Amino acid sequence: MRRTQLLELRHLQNFLAVAEEQHFGRAAARLGIAQPPLSQQIQRLEAALGVKLFDRTRRRVALTAAGRALAARAPFVLEAAAAIHADVREAALGRAGVLRVGVAASAALGVVPDMIARFRARHPDVVVRLDDRAAVPHAERLRQRLLDVALMRSPVPGMRATVVREDRLLVVVPSSHRLAQRRAVRMADLRDEPFVLFPRETAPEFHDQVQGTFARAGYVANVVAQATEWATVASMVAAGMGITIAPASVTTMPRAGTSSVQLRDVDVRVPLLAVCRDEDAPLVRAFVEEAARSPKRS
Repeated sequence: MRRTQLLELRHLQNFLAVAEEQHFGRAAARLGIAQPPLSQQIQRLEAALGVKLFDRTRRRVALTAAGRALAARAPFVLEAAAAIHADVREAALGRAGVLRVGVAASAALGVVPDMIARFRARHPDVVVRLDDRAAVPHAERLRQRLLDVALMRSPVPGMRATVVREDRLLVVVPSSHRLAQRRAVRMADLRDEPFVLFPRETAPEFHDQVQGTFARAGYVANVVAQATEWATVASMVAAGMGITIAPASVTTMPRAGTSSVQLRDVDVRVPLLAVCRDEDAPLVRAFVEEAARSPKRS
């Protein structure tokens, strides 16, 4: 065992008291301990370091060259130790650290920045790392502990899911479309339209909810193209390839060349879920609680 492994923080604190007072009696009184134990602790510190820290006489105590070197460094060591203690406590309370958040669908980015902003307003010492790649890998990254929490449209088997928002469905059409100037349309008005949609594997529950709205309107949608990212879907719509059905949160990040129109006869609410492993991680719990405080419905 190396000698430096025997150092104790209290020995450094007591050393600094003696160094500042230049007197064992006054240092002991300042520390609230008896002088003999203080002298013994300084001796143990000198033994651990293998050096002499003080030149002792009857009248005074003076630092040696080694003592002066230690006196210059010890305050930083104690400050760092105190910071570690505070950081660990803050992390245990969910108030500090790094939080890795996955965003499963680009459509969710319309509301996620506000969630993160509110979270960081309450937890300014937390660094949030946002991962906005496709939905399916997020489930695997959660399992591999590469993400702490993911905001997704579909749950992940074996993981905890909390509803943090519910969006109504809108129809998004090219700005030149015949329905673009309408305030609201019915699903029956879309019967003969070509659709650009997300594939089912991206978000099964969301896909099935959308398909259910078509079925209740009495037809099967004519899907001409699919894409996993909202930016790609919106670009296809803007180019006139077709129209799409999307959560209302996409209207917070409009795409040039598209218009959003309400669906008058559709009362479907698409949930946005905070999905995490079934563990009591304080930082994750704090984020989920803050996300759940956001406006629940669009």
